[in-house]
Amino acid sequence: MKAQGSGSMAAVTSVAAKEARRAYVPYNASTAAVLNICWSLALELGPDNVSVNANPENPRSRQHRKTIRAIRDEPGRALAILGISNAPDTHGT
Repeated sequence: MKAQGSGSMAAVTSVAAKEARRAYVPYNASTAAVLNICWSLALELGPDNVSVNANPENPRSRQHRKTIRAIRDEPGRALAILGISNAPDTHGT
C-alpha cells in the first residue's frame, strides 16, 4: 500500500482494549496490543495516504462472547474461530 501510494487497513478490536475486566487478562492484553499496533501504523503510514482503523466489536454479540471464551479456555480453538488459517478447525465439531 505504501508503494502504491494509498490503501486502507481495518482491525477488529474491543472495548476491552481500554478497560480492565476480571478473568480476561490475555484477551485484554491482546486487544490492547491490536489497538496500539493500529495507532502506530496510522502514525507511520498516514503520511503515505494509508488509512489504518480499529473497529471495536460489540462486546455483547454472540460471536464476541464465543471468541472471548475460546481465547480464555482453548487458545488453539480461538485461532480457528478468528480465522487464522493454520489453526486446526475444531469449533463446532
